[in-house]
Amino acid sequence: MEGNPAAAPRPNRLVHEASLYLRQHAHQPVDWYPWGEEALERARREDRPIFLSVGYSACHWCHVMAHESFEDPAIAELLNRHFVCIKVDREERPDVDQVYQAVCQLLTGQGGWPLTVFLTPDLQPFYAGTYFPPAPRYGRPGLPQVAEACAKAYRERPDELRHHAGQITRALGELLRPLSIPPPEPGRAGEEAEPAAGSIPRAVDRVLQQADGLAGGFGRLPKFPQASTLELLLRAAWRFGHARAMTQLALTLRRMAQGGLFDQVGGGFHRYSVDRWWKVPHFEKMLYDNALLVPLYARVGQWRSPELTAVAHQTLDWMLREMQVEGGGFAASLDADSPGEDGRPGEGYYYRWRPVDLEAALPDREQRVEAAQALDILSGDEAADARLALALEQLAGDAPPGWLEEAPTVPGRLPRLPEAGEERTGGLTPEARSAMANHRAARRARPGRDEKVLLGWHALAISALTWGYRTAGEPQQARRYLKAALDGWDFVTERLTHPALGLLHAPATPDGRAVPAFCDDYAFAALAALDLFACTLDRRYLEWAERRAEEAFRQFHEDGAYFLSGTHHASPIGRSQDVWDQATPSPNAAMAAVHARLAALLDDPRHLERGRHVVEAAWPLMRQHVSGTAALWCALDRLDGGTSTLTAMTASVAAAREGLAGALRLPHPSLELRWEAAQGDGAYVLCTGTRCERPEANLKTLLARLRPALA
Repeated sequence: MEGNPAAAPRPNRLVHEASLYLRQHAHQPVDWYPWGEEALERARREDRPIFLSVGYSACHWCHVMAHESFEDPAIAELLNRHFVCIKVDREERPDVDQVYQAVCQLLTGQGGWPLTVFLTPDLQPFYAGTYFPPAPRYGRPGLPQVAEACAKAYRERPDELRHHAGQITRALGELLRPLSIPPPEPGRAGEEAEPAAGSIPRAVDRVLQQADGLAGGFGRLPKFPQASTLELLLRAAWRFGHARAMTQLALTLRRMAQGGLFDQVGGGFHRYSVDRWWKVPHFEKMLYDNALLVPLYARVGQWRSPELTAVAHQTLDWMLREMQVEGGGFAASLDADSPGEDGRPGEGYYYRWRPVDLEAALPDREQRVEAAQALDILSGDEAADARLALALEQLAGDAPPGWLEEAPTVPGRLPRLPEAGEERTGGLTPEARSAMANHRAARRARPGRDEKVLLGWHALAISALTWGYRTAGEPQQARRYLKAALDGWDFVTERLTHPALGLLHAPATPDGRAVPAFCDDYAFAALAALDLFACTLDRRYLEWAERRAEEAFRQFHEDGAYFLSGTHHASPIGRSQDVWDQATPSPNAAMAAVHARLAALLDDPRHLERGRHVVEAAWPLMRQHVSGTAALWCALDRLDGGTSTLTAMTASVAAAREGLAGALRLPHPSLELRWEAAQGDGAYVLCTGTRCERPEANLKTLLARLRPALA
């Protein structure tokens, strides 16, 4: 949806923006500005406080607040009278979002979107929250009451308010204080005195204290995939033989794929689950979630459970079918909301199935009954049968209001109870899945797609496609995934590279406006280049990754760690050296992984040193908060002996690619492949950490040494 023209015949400034999220607000009566000097200069000139609203196009509650408040003429008039109103797409300006999310968490203990912040003209925050209703409810004050109170305080108690804002800004400065490599702790000895991979098993034990051993995942509600944490479990199982890590990892991947979190009809994962059993999701689909889950499903599938590899390929097929844009790029997200039968938008309408919908899609009764049983799509009477009733008993306290009404319409299994640990066999047949997908596409309005291509997320998709290539069973399927990855790379070099600015966060607008890439853009793009190098052995990708790592070091690095933004981004108040994983790995973790891989491929100790410096700077936080820094623990595994490098010494790169084909399929989490020109019949050299073995003519001998510690 692009807004409601009837609400305000005259569009505001956002109508000319490239961001879909901003354009969705272009026909509202709020006098919106995009983030930029025009708005900030007006606030300073007129001494007006700023009303800052941050969100993104696929966000359900962002749409709710937009419809309830920003389309309301009275609320808009109130905001316009007292404030300079700025709308920010958090995906377009993650640096702005990062700073003010930190403010919201500092003031309220939580964050999220929509993000609502009140600022002084010099960008100092004095009040923050997330969603505010148009009138008090849900235990939240109404937006008009909050806005009136903030405007009155700024007008009548300016000195007091500025003092308060200054205190918040100083506290924020402490929160954003740059990391530095700490000096050795006197009297502290043992493996935890400094970063060492030997600490990983104990760190994983701490993570597993929060594990849900029946439903998979971690903690209570809502449940997110937590790809970085799952990656850490994989590494603990592979390198250290951590059996409980493997058990929880496999359980979580199976449960997520069986539940409603996974689109059983069309493929791809939704954002998160509102219930314990992954049955009822929050229905937006984000490119990054799917791109990060694909390598996990592919590798664990290759190692233990072939059906999980199929989930990876179904996800990639969805990505190519529904997320690829012209030129080989990948769109950012699909909306949670879509129009229902009455034409009104609602969350998840596109993905829900009632028995009457199944009847229309699957005329054959036997096929329909099998599909309903496989996906727990229950009729009104069946909704009270023993299986669902028992599941709900176990869900006591672990499901939101209305779950019973929603669950029977979302395709995805509940565990059979009371034998909760027992796996159910069977599933949706390919024929039924195809018929349901065709029916859905023909009869329902698709969710809106945010067409913008963001370098970091797009690069994650390229990496995911390389794992599709590595694990595909059919040559035609493998070639399809590799071609899509190479087309995606062409998009990077043609649309996301600028002669003066270097890498871009998103393609430049037709009038030439562009946002330079952020640190995580550089890191994920370099990792994608290294994944393409593994698949092709084309040194151009390796050299590209090395160049970009050097550029990132110059732009973002200070005192051992990396800032998200560079000085050219004009970020508000300050910059952050972020070590905390969000939905994606932290910028510092991603850069540490880049340095670890380059160190192995180039035999360059300088990259090893830079990667270790990142981990050393973050080590005090890593020791205290393992789950929040899981990607840095994964980088530590790479840096401290977990990386193996297999070199083909052959007469041609073609011979090397052929010889290394078996190694390419290994699910080893840190195996690097490379080629060196040599005469003769060819040989292979395996190096792990700093130790290299004798050249071997028989590759199978070396591959046998790359088996996981866990049998």
